[in-house]
Formats: sequence, C-alpha cells, structure tokens
Amino acid sequence: MSDESRRNNDTKKHHLFLSYSFRDEQAAEVLAHRLQDCSADLQLSVAGNSKFQNPNVGQSLPEGLCQKLHESQVVLMLFSSDDKGWSQCTWEVGVATDPLEYRNTKAVILSLYGDSPPILPNHLFVNATDIESVRSFMKQFCLEPGFFPGLQQLTPGRREEWTREKADMLFEQLGQFTQKERRKDTPRWPGLRIKLSKEYMDHFETKMRADDPPRGEELREIMGQAVVIECDPIAMQQFDYTNETGVTLLDLRKRWLQRRLQVGRDVAKNVPWDEIIGAEIWRICCNRRPELTWDPFLGLRGEVWLFPVITRSWINPDSSREFQILLLETMAPGNIVPG
Repeated sequence: MSDESRRNNDTKKHHLFLSYSFRDEQAAEVLAHRLQDCSADLQLSVAGNSKFQNPNVGQSLPEGLCQKLHESQVVLMLFSSDDKGWSQCTWEVGVATDPLEYRNTKAVILSLYGDSPPILPNHLFVNATDIESVRSFMKQFCLEPGFFPGLQQLTPGRREEWTREKADMLFEQLGQFTQKERRKDTPRWPGLRIKLSKEYMDHFETKMRADDPPRGEELREIMGQAVVIECDPIAMQQFDYTNETGVTLLDLRKRWLQRRLQVGRDVAKNVPWDEIIGAEIWRICCNRRPELTWDPFLGLRGEVWLFPVITRSWINPDSSREFQILLLETMAPGNIVPG
C-alpha cells in the first residue's frame, strides 16, 4: 500500500512523530505526555520509547521508522544544543519532508534553550523559553485547521482559553529542562569571543573571493566590524576592557596602544595583533588552512607576552559569524623556536 493510500484509509487520525536526541529523553517524554493529553485522536510516535507507538515487532529499525515517518503529517523535533548528536534527528526530518516523495509533511522545531538549529532553518520554530511562543504553538497545534496537513483541527469545540492552559502547563513542565547545564568553567588561557554581523558577512563575501588575505585598511575594516561579545576577566585586564557593549577589536587595539604609551613602554616592537586575527578570520571564511606567525604582543598586566589564536568559529542561523580567540601566554620574541 502506498503512503498516500495509507493516509486516505486513515484520514481521521492525526499522526505526529517526535524526534529527539537520546540525551533529551526525559524532556521528550514530558513533551509527548503533554501533547497526548490534548486529544485521544492524536497518534503519537516516539521512537525508542515503549510508552508510545514504535515500529512494529519484526520490522527492521530503518524500515519501521520510515513507515512511522511516512504516516505522520507532522514531525516535531526537540532541539537543545549544538554539542549533542543530531544526525539521526535530521535524517528523520529529511525522510518525513522529502520533496521528491511529494509528501505534504510539516516539520516543527521546538528548542529547549531558544536557539534555532542552523541545520534546519526553514521550519516552524517554537522557543520553549518564551511562554508566548509555546502558547502560539499550542493554539495552532489544537485549533488550526491544516496544522496537520490535509486534516481538520485536532480538538474541535475547544476554545483558545483551553489551549492557553495546556500551553502554560507544558511551559511549566519543560522549565526544568530549559536552563542550560551549569558547569564551572575555568579557562586555562585568557580569551574572548567576537562577532561579525550578517550585513557585514554579506559584504565580506567579495573579499573571500580574493587569492590573498586583505591587508592594511581592509584588515582594519574587518577589525572595526568585529564586535566583542564575550571576554573573560584575565583578557579584560590585558586590554583594559570593562565589558561595555559595542566595543570592537579595533577599539581594543587603540586602548592597548594608548595604555602602553601612558606607562612609557615601547610599542614599536609589538606586532599588529588585530591584523593577525583579521587575516585568520579571512582564512576561516575562505576555508583556508590556519597559519601561525608566532609573533606575540605584550599585554597590559604582568609583563606577559600573548599570542592570539582563533580556536573555533560558528555560523549563526542569521548568517552572522562568531570566533573564539585564545591568548596563549608565551616567551618574549627571540626566545620562541617553533617546532
């Protein structure tokens, strides 16, 4: 029997498939119970959870999952953070919404921490940390004809006040999972994080097509756009930074130069570390291999020589980019022998 025939023979049933990372199993179970409580007509499949519908006994797991995904009009993905495995979830969403199969399946992303996954940017998004977002989702889920494609509303006769109560209960019960895990973070090296806006990244694409990294004024332009969004206390001391908003790497460079001159220190021997970072940003955006110059600069506290290294880069859902910079404490120039 084809997928469409199966659906036509069971048109009154509302099928939803819940996809999640195994690390979020408890949150997924709470979500499933709250959705199932809205209507006995809801056919809810939660792979790997025996309390809900699973692939039939005797079927291979891929075969059984595919059948459940093909039967579902809605696939709901519970998303938490990028550091958890999402390959299975994205496969499930992809199978359910494959345009080549001509399925009219809706995908919904419910984010526990409020972060939209960059892997699935074009689907209905629900922010579990925002009660109004949860209320809007529950209203559509229960009362909107066509939320389950091809079907009438899930709970005919119910009013918006009823869905609001259901949403508030879901929001309250998910609250235990919507706070990111607290852990003591003791950085081994001082560091900071910077961000380039989507608008600047659109402009930056022209520079990415060049064969050589930008120099001079072009590098200073990049540093004038790289806004500091996070800086640990040790790095603050080295740049005379007080956690203001809107400060760029170019601003930090100017402060650093001014403070070095105020204390009577020679700055001529110090390398333009902001330009080193700018050139490395260009290499990252162009997918070039990293290059280390081994040219440290002298910090503002403790006569410490520091060497900036970009250790990680993120592309955000809005196409802006962030970069993590560590400041490695090293020996004075002339004593460094690269391995």
